[in-house]
Amino acid sequence: MIRTSSSATASASPSLASKLLPKCRSLAAVKQLHAHLLLSHPAHRSFPYNHFLSKLLSLFASASASASSSSSAITHSAAAADYVLLLLASHPAPTAFSYNVAIRFFASSRPCTSLRLFLLMLRSALRPDSYTLPFLLLAAARYPAPSLARGAHALLEKIGLKSHDHTVHSLITMYSYLDDPGAARRVFDGIPCRDVVSWNAMMKAYGRVGIAGEVGRMFRAMVKEGAVVPNAVTVAIVLAACRDEGDLVLGRWVEEWSRSAGMEKDSLVGSALVGMYEKCGEIVEAQRVFDSITDKDVVAWNAMITGYAQNGMSNEAISLFHCMRKAGIIPKIEHYSCMVDLLARSGHLEEAWDFIEKIPDKVDAVMLGALLAACQKCKNVEIGERVINRIIQLEPTNSWNYVVSSKIYASSDRLDDSAKMRGLMRERGVNKTPGCSWVEGTSRRHLNPGSGWAARGSLFQAGIDFVWANDASDVLPAPIIVDNFSCFERIAIRAKVNSTTRHPQNLTVEAGSLFFLISIDLLKDL
Repeated sequence: MIRTSSSATASASPSLASKLLPKCRSLAAVKQLHAHLLLSHPAHRSFPYNHFLSKLLSLFASASASASSSSSAITHSAAAADYVLLLLASHPAPTAFSYNVAIRFFASSRPCTSLRLFLLMLRSALRPDSYTLPFLLLAAARYPAPSLARGAHALLEKIGLKSHDHTVHSLITMYSYLDDPGAARRVFDGIPCRDVVSWNAMMKAYGRVGIAGEVGRMFRAMVKEGAVVPNAVTVAIVLAACRDEGDLVLGRWVEEWSRSAGMEKDSLVGSALVGMYEKCGEIVEAQRVFDSITDKDVVAWNAMITGYAQNGMSNEAISLFHCMRKAGIIPKIEHYSCMVDLLARSGHLEEAWDFIEKIPDKVDAVMLGALLAACQKCKNVEIGERVINRIIQLEPTNSWNYVVSSKIYASSDRLDDSAKMRGLMRERGVNKTPGCSWVEGTSRRHLNPGSGWAARGSLFQAGIDFVWANDASDVLPAPIIVDNFSCFERIAIRAKVNSTTRHPQNLTVEAGSLFFLISIDLLKDL
């Protein structure tokens, strides 16, 4: 509750807002102060619109930092967004600062709104500046709007901001979101005096578009050049690339380099190392790094818990979760999802459901999906029905929910309920997305779609065609491999196998090993 004396009420002004706004800790308090000032100044002439816009931006930033995905947090963010637009529309003479704050507010969450605000800013004859362009570039990339993004790049050059560090780094990020690493590299190469942020932006751009190998090459070149010293953020970016690429050799070298450079193993570097080692299956090394982190935060705990979970060590993950809570770390939504997944995978479905019931405000579709998959595996219809009712409300357009629910009913001979789920799926216009697997060979990547696609069709477009053969009911739909590089010789594989071997990933591995005659390394994909 905001209380002011009668004299203060009579003299309410922007100075009063600047004193009271920092004390507002919620959107409701900001609106209360807004109402108070409107009553004091009904003519709106001296209303401090820019002060309120800045306060809303700070409230939104703090809410985003908490990374809460509960329904109440989402509703609060939506209300704040509507309030920002209302303030801007009510402003009798919005300035460049007003538009900059609003564009920044919506750049990540509603990029289309940011782009429209920018066009409105131009129509108001206001000149964009170094505070406008970085968030305009981000919005153009997130939308995405490639033509507008390149137009913003041209505008940046025109108004003389091509040497502004923050703007140029945003330009690199923008092109990475647009899947144009070549343009991002040209911007990087054009920077006359690169600093560590420049290098980090370019490495992160390569990582974002999936060129993890180039991240390692850039890091080695950076170390060899010696003009700029890598920092903890650089190391974390490179380790993330090693994790995605499964490059354990480079990952170990980066750890040795950071140790020799005297870099402290804080939570940022330590968590990246834990993630890299666990992804490569080196859980003992991940535990060693985790134990050596001096100041563990929630990210470090999450990395180690995830490592145990993805390597099948359910008991260790659950035990570490309880240790984290005893250490005073407040679990986030990721931790709860991981715990539900672990309990479900280990067959403790009742315990997993009880766990969900205790956190009603934080339940999301990821948690419920993990439990629903476990219900299908264990053929537990009782808990499955509870999960089905909640997950379909959260994700009414996700085809996976309907398909698994139908299978759960079918496994318990409740065919009418199974048919109802399929019918509900058709009624709502939900289409099932077919799965696919990838196999790499001869420096190319080939796609093997799942068996949900047409029974006969071309599956490998560059050198391999898979044609599913359905000659007999007891014969696996076997692939026929067509090798375009050896006179289109066809090798047909037909064998009686059990139903588990029908999985498209198994067929992909078999076909890849036969066609390429190479060993195949599998990364964990849980």
